Amino acid sequence: DSRTDVVFSWSSAPSCSAARRLQPPRPAAPPRVLCFVAAGALVLGSSIRTFDSSRDMVALVTDKVPAEWHASLQVAGWTVKVVPELAEFWWGRAEECSHYAADQGERWGHMATKLRLWQMTQYDRVMYLDADTVLTGPVSELFATVTTFGAESPRYHSHFNAGVLLFDSVALAELVTPAAVVEYAISHAACCRFREQCALNALVRGRVRFLPGQFNLLSWMRQRARRSPWQSQTVNPMAALLPQERALAQIVHCSNGCLPRRMPWYQRDCFDRYWLQLDAVLQAWERGGGRGVLQAPRFTPSRQR
Repeated sequence: DSRTDVVFSWSSAPSCSAARRLQPPRPAAPPRVLCFVAAGALVLGSSIRTFDSSRDMVALVTDKVPAEWHASLQVAGWTVKVVPELAEFWWGRAEECSHYAADQGERWGHMATKLRLWQMTQYDRVMYLDADTVLTGPVSELFATVTTFGAESPRYHSHFNAGVLLFDSVALAELVTPAAVVEYAISHAACCRFREQCALNALVRGRVRFLPGQFNLLSWMRQRARRSPWQSQTVNPMAALLPQERALAQIVHCSNGCLPRRMPWYQRDCFDRYWLQLDAVLQAWERGGGRGVLQAPRFTPSRQR
């Protein structure tokens, strides 16, 4: 069988690191939020390769990412696949959209293209990761044990976060179709604040293999968010598990825009420092002319604290 496992990420935006060294002509600088999110794809790719070099890594990008910038992603281990952008069925159509800052249209206004994942049927099993995630441990066990549709186990609500998904490509096609996701999101706009994520939650309810919390450690679960009410056991009984999940974290998700570059130094934890360490290695390699093999460090908790 020629099909294999694969790790996917996607972005509609170029990376800041690529912009610095390639400097292709453009009418204006990309929005700041795009730079942060897409730069994460470089760090994510480097982190994956430190734990797993056996699987394909594919970055889905739209034609808004200049072709000259693809080389940066390839250096980090990605095979870049350009896909047509799907028309957004949520952003700009719901009343909530008008309450966000101007650059949020770039952050949230291209999410429909994630549905291109359904077309990747050349692979048996697919792990999807948002570009603002980073691997801090191996994930081979997930590929070996999750054979249907896996997503975050909700901690303080009944809905999973769709930034980390693992699924069998055939099983997913039988479970739900992109057309069904779009139709549900449009017809239930009032309750689909998070567009395709809300629709997926509704359509696969009761058929999800929930993943342990260490495979999608969200920003609210981090030590720096200890004052959040969701870390109080009075509000959230599951909060008692957070110290263990932080200690065992294997996929850390810088959700809610909390990328390490944006955080004050005194709020950064071991995961932030690892992200910044990978970013620094990439930049040093670039300054050296891109010669030699890129040696990305593996996450070591004892060294990051």
